[in-house]
Amino acid sequence: MMSRPLRVLALAGCVALAGCATPRSDRSWVSPAAVSDASSIAAAIAEWLGEEAPPATSTLLVLPVSRRQADNGVTAALTADLRRMGYGLATSLAASPDAHVVRYLVTPIFERHVVVRVQLDGVEGARLFYRDGRGGLLPASALTMRGTL
Repeated sequence: MMSRPLRVLALAGCVALAGCATPRSDRSWVSPAAVSDASSIAAAIAEWLGEEAPPATSTLLVLPVSRRQADNGVTAALTADLRRMGYGLATSLAASPDAHVVRYLVTPIFERHVVVRVQLDGVEGARLFYRDGRGGLLPASALTMRGTL
């Protein structure tokens, strides 16, 4: 069994390397392992977007996942949350050239951790979540931002 400092160091290394192994930049991505946490993950993404782009006056173009991931629960829950918040959702930049472009990546790390990365017009927010003893997903880190809007 790994000691706690060694596990923390290994986890930090995985988080740092997560940016190196990203899928296509014109797609969002959700690990199949994240399906059970769809509503929690979608709520966290929607909350951050709500802080960065006012819902009543913003249109979002949420980059799609690949066809083989099209039925993942995160995408459906996120779309529903964004509509409920009052966002307009664009289908393309050609149809809505002023839309903010959103991309999200959901990646499990080890058994009990998930990294959620969200990009809004090239600005990235990332947060680590952990699974508590009852199975709930809770923030394990502050939201880390890279870039400015």
